[in-house]
Amino acid sequence: SAAARRLGVSKSHISKQLAQLETELGAQLVQRTTRRFALTEWWAEAGRPLAEVFVPQTHQPAAEGEVDFAELWVDLPAGRTKCYLFTMWLCFSGRSVHRVFPTQSQEAFLEGHIAAFTELGGVPTVHVKYDNLKSAVSAVLFGTDRRRTENERWVLFRSHYQFDGFYCLPGVHGAHEKGGVEGEGGGFRRNHLVPVPKVKSLAELNVRLAKADRADDHRRQQAMDEADAAPFDEA
Repeated sequence: SAAARRLGVSKSHISKQLAQLETELGAQLVQRTTRRFALTEWWAEAGRPLAEVFVPQTHQPAAEGEVDFAELWVDLPAGRTKCYLFTMWLCFSGRSVHRVFPTQSQEAFLEGHIAAFTELGGVPTVHVKYDNLKSAVSAVLFGTDRRRTENERWVLFRSHYQFDGFYCLPGVHGAHEKGGVEGEGGGFRRNHLVPVPKVKSLAELNVRLAKADRADDHRRQQAMDEADAAPFDEA
């Protein structure tokens, strides 16, 4: 009765839905009497704590990338200014491209992609991971897994470059899903943007960042083999 009142439906509707669920699961969920419902042992088993497991994370060459924007302070002729660092990071090789923009506008978002695809010499073949940023996503369709209503201009951009977007789950549930680019961006800022850079323009700073990206291309993790250094050279 309480469930029916809360959902605004009849008790018979609740009973039918519960019976349908039992049929789908092949299990009795409640013991019915004329006076009360009692939960069966199925619920105790279903509520048993799950064991922790660890699954090794693997990526295929040229398959996946991640994108992030982060705040960055820059000393310009007009004074210290808050800007935004665009980062695209490749999951397999660890290669990355960084560019600074005055805003997180869609124009900056798209320009960052173009700069990254040009520098990397290609586009990830599976997908690129994103937060649900407004430059790409118009609406998050809750209750429908990862489906999103995408910005029309963004859809046209993706169609032109022929790649798919993977959108992380909102909030804490998706906090771990693109940790690679966030960690890489933090390391890049510490290595190349501390102390606060002082430049005449963002164009000058982006030239400096492009040189830093190319220098970092020579730095590889010990486990990387020769194929990792050129993840798009697979033809």
